[in-house]
Amino acid sequence: MLKEISALTAAIPIMIHFWPQMPEEARFQDLCKASVKNEIICSTMAKEGGYSNNPDDPGGETKYGISKRYHPNLDIHTLTKLQAFDIYGQYWSNAHIDQINGIDKERIAFDAAINGSPTSEEYSKNPHETANDLLKIRELHYRHVVAKRPVMKKFFQGWMNRLKKLKAEIGSR
Repeated sequence: MLKEISALTAAIPIMIHFWPQMPEEARFQDLCKASVKNEIICSTMAKEGGYSNNPDDPGGETKYGISKRYHPNLDIHTLTKLQAFDIYGQYWSNAHIDQINGIDKERIAFDAAINGSPTSEEYSKNPHETANDLLKIRELHYRHVVAKRPVMKKFFQGWMNRLKKLKAEIGSR
């Protein structure tokens, strides 16, 4: 066991030395595998997709879920996955995701923080709610958004697909 730990420890400086020289996609994939938190961040980024500039989207110009509305000084079009990952890390901290009990609830609350639905503070109010309860809260939120702003109906099916993907992710545990 000590030999294995020594070999791994010896490899770390080599990995750190070569990591900046690796292609960005490979570095991004490495980050995604580094921890549960990182996997959740990457999974959420994947749901957000790439570049869009839909005039009906309140966020406006968006890439990987990072919008010009909330980052007016950022060149959204040239945003990289690694830059978006760093911003997502800030969102994780600001939303206090670490204070939520349970990986599935963390996954749902973080996705909600990125997608503009109920906040992690709201999810923390009742610790007895299940992950499925939180998904139902999100669905009700989206239905309310569409009822209040009918132009948002064009996004509704995408939101429902997002919730289905989340349900599949938590169901695979």
